[in-house]
Amino acid sequence: TLWSYDLGGTAGWHAEPVANVPSIDPGSYMSSVLVDPVRDRLLLLGGGWAIHFGSKVDQMWEIPLAPAPAWNRLFPADTLPVGRRNYSVVFDPIGDRVLVFGGATRQAPADDLGLARDDLYALELSPAPRWRRLYPANSPGPRDEHQAFLDGRGRMVVFGGWYSQGSRAPRPLKLDVWALDLATLMWSKIGPDAPGPGRIAYDSSRDRIVLARDSSGETWALPLDGSGA
Repeated sequence: TLWSYDLGGTAGWHAEPVANVPSIDPGSYMSSVLVDPVRDRLLLLGGGWAIHFGSKVDQMWEIPLAPAPAWNRLFPADTLPVGRRNYSVVFDPIGDRVLVFGGATRQAPADDLGLARDDLYALELSPAPRWRRLYPANSPGPRDEHQAFLDGRGRMVVFGGWYSQGSRAPRPLKLDVWALDLATLMWSKIGPDAPGPGRIAYDSSRDRIVLARDSSGETWALPLDGSGA
C-alpha cells in the first residue's frame, strides 16, 4: 500500500490506490525508496539479502507521483551492485543519479550481520538507467546501518553506522561524519565524532547536522562548514 500525508488543511494520512504492485523477489530484503524530484516519482531499489545472499541489487521500480499512479519495473544496464543490507542512498539532482554507499553483504546462510562495505555506486538515470561503480579517494571505511543525506554544497554526507564483520566477530560502532565531494570524488572527515548514536537531520537553513540521541534525549549539532560543534 502507498500512503501519502497531506500537509494542507486536511492534514492526515491517506491510502493511495495504485496499479501494478511490484512483485519483489524474496531475496530483495531491506529495499530502499527515495524521491526523484526531477521526474516527480518514487524509486524503489531492492537490496538482495534474505535468501540469495551475495546476489545483486537487481530490483528497480518507479511510480509517478500523479493521479492514478502505477508501478513500472525498470531494468538498468551494466554491472549490478553486489547484494547488501542497510546501505544508504541519496539522490544527486545535479548528476541526475542515485548514489548507493556501503551496507553489508551476507557471507553465508547463517551470517546474520554480513560484512560491511565501503563501495560506491551511481545509478545514472539519463538517458536510460545504468549502473556505474565510482572510485572515490580517501574512504571513510566500511559501514552499514549508517545515515546519509545531500547537503547544501551538493556533497553526500554520511554519519555513523556499524563495522559489521560477520555474526561471530566484534561489531564496532562508528560515530564519525564524512562528506563526499561529488565533483572531485574525494571523501573528507568533518569535525569531531558524535557523543553517541542517534538519528540525524540536516538543518539546511543553518548548514548543520542535528543529532537526537537514542538514549539520553539530548540534542547536538555539528556545523558542516568545519567550524566545529
